[in-house]
Amino acid sequence: MTVPPHQRAHLKVLGEGRCSLVLSLTPFHLWAHFFIGTEVAAFNGHESVALRIHKFPRASVMEPTVERRLSRYLGTSVWITPSPDLIDALCAEWDTLVDAERHKLRPETVGDDQFFETYVQNAESLMLLQDFTAPIGGRNEDVVGQRDLSLKSSATFEVKPKSSWQEPLFRAARFYGPLETENGVNAGEELRQLHPRKLSQCRFSQMQVWKEARKGKKRQQQETDAVHAPQRYCPNDLLMEPTAVAKESALIALSLHPENNLKCIDIHESVAPVQASSKEVECINTAACLSAASVALAHFDICARITSLQLGGSLNVQQDTLLDVELLHHWLRCQREGGTDFQVLRRLSVAPRNEEQCSRCACKEGPLEIVASPLEVDPTREEWIRPPFSLNEALDSFYVSTTAKDLSLIITVERWSSVDDGGGAATPVPSLVSNTLPQITMISSQAIAYQPSPSELIKCRVGVVDIDCKRHKSVDHYFHQDADICAVVDSVMKSKTQ
Repeated sequence: MTVPPHQRAHLKVLGEGRCSLVLSLTPFHLWAHFFIGTEVAAFNGHESVALRIHKFPRASVMEPTVERRLSRYLGTSVWITPSPDLIDALCAEWDTLVDAERHKLRPETVGDDQFFETYVQNAESLMLLQDFTAPIGGRNEDVVGQRDLSLKSSATFEVKPKSSWQEPLFRAARFYGPLETENGVNAGEELRQLHPRKLSQCRFSQMQVWKEARKGKKRQQQETDAVHAPQRYCPNDLLMEPTAVAKESALIALSLHPENNLKCIDIHESVAPVQASSKEVECINTAACLSAASVALAHFDICARITSLQLGGSLNVQQDTLLDVELLHHWLRCQREGGTDFQVLRRLSVAPRNEEQCSRCACKEGPLEIVASPLEVDPTREEWIRPPFSLNEALDSFYVSTTAKDLSLIITVERWSSVDDGGGAATPVPSLVSNTLPQITMISSQAIAYQPSPSELIKCRVGVVDIDCKRHKSVDHYFHQDADICAVVDSVMKSKTQ
């Protein structure tokens, strides 16, 4: 069974990861007859709906705490049970997929003719969810009081903010070995302190060195020495700085070397030249997209919510349940080896440092050469205590934080104008020059509109995707990966000084 032939339905590839494939079902009313009424009802009036096909069971798809805290930006979603008719229709439409859509897949799957049929038939779970590449909607006259506006440009892009940094609340842990060993004596103190680089720099800056080293290449001169410090991207600038100006600067820095952390995933065909799709970075780097995204991110509370989930495993950044993987691994080792009296070295809340100092990342100076030294405890700033939380609570916070560090923002920007400028590429919107936001009109819980000039209207929507639960990977896995990153960065920094 296929979709009705009198109207053409389409599949569009929105993204493929290692564990899932996301498609756009357009127009959705032609696909709706494959789903039961309760599933369709949630998407009444939607032009298109995204279908996520996942390799893992339903319980592994979303981290519950992250889903609950970011629900406003996730949109509607419902689980579905695939019918044979639905699978047949999907496979039939997949066979007609144009090359431009197939090339959105990972390189290893582009040429696999049996890829999709095998993928969908072996899927453990399917979900219908909001298609964040669809038009934003909302009546223009409700915002600007006039109807004669035409769409000049439209683009959707994905941003991976990565992990924000703050001076760790806990920087060391210790326990004592089993009370009795083969010799009948205590095994002594087992101490673990954080790698000193973590006390001053975000993980993102370290990952850039690690990735280049894994590729077997030296980092390009233009990506290190020739890139001035203010141009380097730091997640703190996007997630923790409150102003639109700071967020715009962060997005510009990220767009200079986007890798897979910033990419265009959709350009509206009716308003952009065909060749524009091959110039993804140019699309993303337009002043219109970056300025609009910055205004929206400064208006909504999404950055603050993501930061608090990353740094505290909850909405409360000060929550004391998040341990770095080095210390969490040490606690698990204590349990496995029968250790006693596990303690952590906690920074005192009354430490004589302000919040800005505790969140000032040193990455703008580039990865620093740091030499480990014996642990010295400053009793005016820190103290040894037993963890004020259970091991299970620490594990929960760790996995919540890990999920929040790997999510993506899907940002759609539309430019409408009453001026005939010939269509095609948008006239650049001037970069923000002050911390004062323009007058904002809410279109929905995820979308805003504002006027950069009397004849123009900018709409911007922000959504969240990729909040997959990470609990299928063990703490040991993350610990060894973390150790590898630190070792590689240390080796590269040491070689630079020789």
